[in-house]
Order: sequence, then structure tokens, then C-alpha cells
Amino acid sequence: MNPNNKKWFLMLIYLLISFIIAVTLLMLLAKLIAHLLYFYQSGIFYFPISDLILSIKVGIMGGSVGGIGVWVVYRVNLCSRK
Repeated sequence: MNPNNKKWFLMLIYLLISFIIAVTLLMLLAKLIAHLLYFYQSGIFYFPISDLILSIKVGIMGGSVGGIGVWVVYRVNLCSRK
């Protein structure tokens, strides 16, 4: 693949979207597991909307950083083969 080709932008978009979705789902799953463990110990299930929003925000930010980081590594590897 030629580094001058414009497919690098599509790769950036793909990595950003996939990392944001993956990290957001992992954050929600981890938060839900933590609340379920608390429910198991105390008998009270409490999952406020603020925790849901915080998990989504953290997932978006973490996925953005991870996606851009992987894309930079991809570009460096692609350009070093040139």
C-alpha cells in the first residue's frame, strides 16, 4: 500500500470508531459487574444514570486515545517500509 494513498484517513476513522465502541462497552460491562457484586453483598442494586454517563465519557475518551495511538503506530510502520 502506498503511504501517499488516502486510505490512511479511512483507517483512522475505522480505528477511532471501533476503539470508541469497544472501550465504551468494556467500561459499561466493568461498571455493571461492579454494581452486581455490590448487589450480591448488600442486596441493593443501584446503577444511577450518572455512572452510565461517566462510563460512556470515559469510554469515548479512552477509545479516542487508543485509536489514535494505534493509527500512529500503523503509519510509522507503513512509512518505515518505504
